[in-house]
Amino acid sequence: MIALRPLPTAYLAMLVNLHESCGSAELDIHNRLVVGPTRHPIPGDTGAWIRIISHGFVAGEGGKMIITELGRAAVEKELAGRVKEARF
Repeated sequence: MIALRPLPTAYLAMLVNLHESCGSAELDIHNRLVVGPTRHPIPGDTGAWIRIISHGFVAGEGGKMIITELGRAAVEKELAGRVKEARF
């Protein structure tokens, strides 16, 4: 098995956007990931999403792209790194 390099920060930001959009999205006719009734696109190009999928952070099911357990763990780790505790 080949070890995969960690995702760049920009790709983790795309994964966080997907997570904050209920964790699933659909492809529109322009091959963009879109969410909600307004079909709002999630930032990121197709090549970047393929890399995220190849790492196992996102998978396809039922015509949707869904964040996986591995993806949720990566998002939690990323968000935990952004939170700063207040000190009094």
